[in-house]
Amino acid sequence: MWKIYGSPGAGVAVVSNGGRLGEALATNSEDFHLGKVRYENPDILEFGMSNLFDSLLVKRESYSYEKEVRLVYWDTGVFHDALANDAWNELTMRFDDLVEDQRTLTPGYSFQCDVDVLIERLIVSPFAPSWYLSMIERLRDQLGLRFPVTASKLLAPPPKIS
Repeated sequence: MWKIYGSPGAGVAVVSNGGRLGEALATNSEDFHLGKVRYENPDILEFGMSNLFDSLLVKRESYSYEKEVRLVYWDTGVFHDALANDAWNELTMRFDDLVEDQRTLTPGYSFQCDVDVLIERLIVSPFAPSWYLSMIERLRDQLGLRFPVTASKLLAPPPKIS
């Protein structure tokens, strides 16, 4: 995963969990939903979903090694009714006069997040250059954060038994 998701030679893994995520976002009044991603074969079509969030938690089974979870915020207070004119055409068996959504797209939402609560620790890629860990620590310190930063032991030799 280091080679897939980290840039060549550099990258960090963020260690956290659902409890930390919930606590880090607790000052927000919005509802967030955390779900485990389901990996499915795209050639198999399933009908019926338990809720609309299910479609946001599906990925091709070729990515199953990721074991991903997703945090979802859905602003259900902003709703566009394309069928507001309710113009069903019996002849064409289609709706006429669909109402186009003219609202500008909002590129994203900002939420309060206590990063020190969210992050248990950062692990620096075993492929990172020797200066990379200290640079990440300096950046963490400049931002006034306190979580530990460690080097990955993935490529370290196994411990010796004496």
